[in-house]
Amino acid sequence: MASRVAHEVNGRRSLLDESRRRLEGMDLCSQMQWLDFTWYLPSDILTKVDIASMSCGLEVRVPLLDHEVVELAARIPSSLKVRQIDDGEATSKYLLRRVAARHVPAQVLTGAKKGFGLPVRRWCSPEKRAMLANRLLASNAPLRELFRPEGIRPFLQEGHEERNASRLWSLLVLDEWLSQRRSRRYAASRNVPVPLVAARG
Repeated sequence: MASRVAHEVNGRRSLLDESRRRLEGMDLCSQMQWLDFTWYLPSDILTKVDIASMSCGLEVRVPLLDHEVVELAARIPSSLKVRQIDDGEATSKYLLRRVAARHVPAQVLTGAKKGFGLPVRRWCSPEKRAMLANRLLASNAPLRELFRPEGIRPFLQEGHEERNASRLWSLLVLDEWLSQRRSRRYAASRNVPVPLVAARG
């Protein structure tokens, strides 16, 4: 297992090296934009939206990612995307905000950003730690292939709830992913249908 993980990590490193080469000569704003287009959008946000929407039978469209809009945005200089204002703070999406001001109320443009974060702290609250411990510390837990129980127990103890909740969620997702890989390998070795829950991995 460790050798397979090392192989995948080395593959990721080569992709990161290629990204560094592509970013050479770009200003900071353009670098961040390229990384968003290349990694964050297709590998994270858009994937989550697609999974969540299709599970409800919805077709989601993202107008600002229309190819003509993206191509136009790529040609716009960074000085029109992020601009310093009088008090020294930066205004992001400067040109987009100027155009949108003609069509939407001012409070929409100046309101605080609202993300789509998961309620991980609630899911991994102290009240649920016993359930998490039973899953993550079980003798047959897939995580045993990578971690010793004593390395996981500190995250199940009280204190630093917010930070530990994020780590526990990551461990839970990794454990589920490993479990599904194990199910697929077991099914393949015996030439039996893969369970639906494993097929989704």
